[in-house]
Amino acid sequence: MSDSLPATLIISLFTALVFVSGTATAQDQFDDSGFYVGAGYGLISLEGDDFDEDDNAPHIFAGYQILPFLGIEAAYHNFGEYGNGLYSAEIESYSLALTGRLPLSRSLALFARVGPMWSETELRAGAFTADQDSEEILLGAGMEFEVADNIDLRLAYDWVDQDLDASELEGVGNGDFNADLNMLSAGIKFEF
Repeated sequence: MSDSLPATLIISLFTALVFVSGTATAQDQFDDSGFYVGAGYGLISLEGDDFDEDDNAPHIFAGYQILPFLGIEAAYHNFGEYGNGLYSAEIESYSLALTGRLPLSRSLALFARVGPMWSETELRAGAFTADQDSEEILLGAGMEFEVADNIDLRLAYDWVDQDLDASELEGVGNGDFNADLNMLSAGIKFEF
């Protein structure tokens, strides 16, 4: 099975739902404001100096759309466990992002987000374990399609430059590993 098959499947399902869903709704993308919550599930790729791993990652989010084109969003991400033969890391993160939206029609909008992401990482090397907290910048972009009153489908791509300090693992030596964390996800958003 190809590595790109799951990504193609997510995009295909999202596209099919967009075309099957009705576009006439009471509230449209030009009038969006207020609180929202949602959840998503995505494909994640963590590419580091000595490893390249792909996995699945769930996330939940909540936000406030201040204006149709400006909002703020908090999220929890569970990135799972990654590593190579020497090190492994289990990563959970929280983010707070400023969001910008560009409504393209009554039912479709593009969005971008940027903000800090705080990660809690458990590093392991053999019998040695250490916890590390870090702060990175989250960059993301995507699109939302309104399928019913106050319900949007969301397709998003997020990127984070993850830095982990292996020198905190006593007895292992000094070493860092830097990884690019890429996530393609599909989700659902409920507006209030």
